[in-house]
Amino acid sequence: GNSVEDRLVTYADYCREIDEHKIELLKILKEIMEAIMKVEDPTLRNLLIYRYLDFETWESIAVMMNYSYVHVVHNLHPKAMEKIKELIVFNT
Repeated sequence: GNSVEDRLVTYADYCREIDEHKIELLKILKEIMEAIMKVEDPTLRNLLIYRYLDFETWESIAVMMNYSYVHVVHNLHPKAMEKIKELIVFNT
């Protein structure tokens, strides 16, 4: 049927699923934040925060950090990701 009750039950099910997904996303975000905060180099850590926690564009990150776009994307970001990789490999 297409009763109001059926629609409300379906809506409640969708809300529950969304809540479950939110919880999972928050767990993932917490793991990302914890990994980023372990990066010792403040420049690399800030870059990772701007990109993966604040969701800034590469262009705005370059401006905020007073580096060229090319330097941020092709030099600093790979270094930062290498540090994260080292932390993950070391901790597993």
